[in-house]
Amino acid sequence: MNKIVVSTLLVVACCTAANSIQGASFYIAGDIGTLSPGIGGGVLEIIYEPASSGYGFENGGVGLQLNSSAPGVIRFTSAEVILDGRWTAGSVLYISDNEVDVDAFSILTPGLPTDSPSVFATVTFEVIGSDSTDLSLSPRGFYWFPGPIDLVGAAITVVPEPGSINLVTGLIATTVLTYRRRRVADTTSVG
Repeated sequence: MNKIVVSTLLVVACCTAANSIQGASFYIAGDIGTLSPGIGGGVLEIIYEPASSGYGFENGGVGLQLNSSAPGVIRFTSAEVILDGRWTAGSVLYISDNEVDVDAFSILTPGLPTDSPSVFATVTFEVIGSDSTDLSLSPRGFYWFPGPIDLVGAAITVVPEPGSINLVTGLIATTVLTYRRRRVADTTSVG
């Protein structure tokens, strides 16, 4: 009978401890929001916001995928996992115009700081077109993490500079005026 009571108490204690772990999150910061094509490019940071329980992937790992939803707006050019003695190893597993896969693991190293937000990885990009693209994070794997993790995306909108808009407007106006002059010249030379 005592074994059943003790076993029940252990199960209740484990369930209570598991439920008390608050969710951590990864989010995208850096050069996000509205950009102009003239900037050339920017840097995105994948930030880890630790849970209140203070878990930082010690003896664990993180694998994330960053995606850009609209081809032709930005192009990912490089990425780096911030090691700083926190990880045993970290690497960029894959990079293309619209996707970056990063991975890191720790064995007897602290992983990510447990008391404040920190940069997990950086990704550089170049602006290649005018439009909007959503940036999203998806899990490749969270290893030995005892709680939920939120992945928060961001958006980049590239709008033409006012000078570009003025140039296009000027070209259209010039084309219309040239067409009208030719049309007027053609109607006066007939009669």
